[in-house]
Amino acid sequence: SRQVMGAFVLHGWIQCLIGTALGIGAALLILHNLQGLVALLARLGIEVFPKSIYGLAQIPWRVVPREVLDVAVSVIMFCTVASMLPAWRAARMDPVAALRKE
Repeated sequence: SRQVMGAFVLHGWIQCLIGTALGIGAALLILHNLQGLVALLARLGIEVFPKSIYGLAQIPWRVVPREVLDVAVSVIMFCTVASMLPAWRAARMDPVAALRKE
């Protein structure tokens, strides 16, 4: 039924929105602390981008809001499509038969 499909897709959207927000937040946090993280790794003996090879004093980065939005929209579209298959399967199931399997 449409209600079952809607419930599955809605649940998928909620998980997707939470994951997208957490992912963007974590990425921005890491980017804003990138030099500190690189310095920490260097103290541990791990060179992320060796200056002798790359010739960089620091790792270049910038946040382009349009690109962040494009990625977020793409993720939400993918999650919507990905949640439709289990929603479609659940909508086709006989509720009594599904409960018997549990």
